Amino acid sequence: MPDNIQHSTFNIQHSAAGGDPCGVLLVDKEPDMTSHDAVAICRRQLKFKKIGHCGTLDPMATGLLMLVIGRATKIQDLLMSEDKQYHGTLTLGATTSSQDKESDILEQKEVPPFSAEQIDAAFDKYTGNFEQIPPMVSAIKKDGVPLYKLARKGIEVERKARAIYVTDYTINRIALPEVEFTVNCSKGFYVRTYAHDIGQDLGCGAHLSALRRSRSGKFTVDKAMKASDLKTASADDIRNSLISLAEISLCAERESPTAECRIVNSEFRMAKVDITERTFAFSLRIVKLSQILDSAPGTNRTLANQLLRSRTSIGANVEEAQAAQSKPDFISKISIACKESRETLYWLRLLIASSIMPSEKLEPLKKEADELVAILTTIIKNSRA
Repeated sequence: MPDNIQHSTFNIQHSAAGGDPCGVLLVDKEPDMTSHDAVAICRRQLKFKKIGHCGTLDPMATGLLMLVIGRATKIQDLLMSEDKQYHGTLTLGATTSSQDKESDILEQKEVPPFSAEQIDAAFDKYTGNFEQIPPMVSAIKKDGVPLYKLARKGIEVERKARAIYVTDYTINRIALPEVEFTVNCSKGFYVRTYAHDIGQDLGCGAHLSALRRSRSGKFTVDKAMKASDLKTASADDIRNSLISLAEISLCAERESPTAECRIVNSEFRMAKVDITERTFAFSLRIVKLSQILDSAPGTNRTLANQLLRSRTSIGANVEEAQAAQSKPDFISKISIACKESRETLYWLRLLIASSIMPSEKLEPLKKEADELVAILTTIIKNSRA
């Protein structure tokens, strides 16, 4: 988070004495601690129950864990949707049942003297958009039961591949059998599976032996409270460390994976859906809301400007998509409109969470933004089919 962010003039008192705490706490999780452990510690120190986390970190892993407190739980899913950065170590020559060092070795093979170019080629295969089969040791549920609970019983079930992406990676050190790397990836990306799959492609197997999350969206671990400090922190210490909803709105220059069109060229099939009228009506409502925000006392003009910027981009890109002559152009414009619709939804959620305006006035507009995102997402999906 930028150091120069000042407290906004939004009407938010996340540290007010006697009031419920509200905001986001960045925690540097230590090894052998579960994500729920961190939540439990924070609940105990604050004596406050409405606390959740934004994305599980395995007990083995360290690094950035974002805790949402009070009204900030309303934007939990939005914070979880951000891209992540991890620093990891994979160990070649040994495959494990959990795909990391926390379980028994299933198979061992000799590690050939791979060159840096061979290692890089194996990593490079997993860049851009691709599908990944989640590991059995994960929190994904099958018929309401987390997969990791089934795995503990020795039960393995079929898992559907999930669409994810890797923006880029860096190989930091090669000291066979270990390879240290940094990867920037989407929500839902399993680094342990990444390590396992790279090992399979190299022919000798591999497992993840170390992992640290360094970034989630615009938030970095260097701004986080150490888990050891959280255990002894007073309620006031935690309140004073919270990032308010206003501060989040000022630093959340969000990027969406849909904004980037990594398109696999296939037979051109453009979706013939007229959404111009819907987006035009939605834009008019956003303009009216922005005017109210801009003139309301005690609010920040930043939010009004953000809403207007997103509204302008949505309309322009939908209009250009309707006139597009090729599949890549069509998907590119619709993807940008979808990204801006998500952005608008994000700001609306912040408005509702921070109680600047009555939620009953904002909920219909939020619902309309949700529907617009769903429609645009469906168009993108159908166009890529």
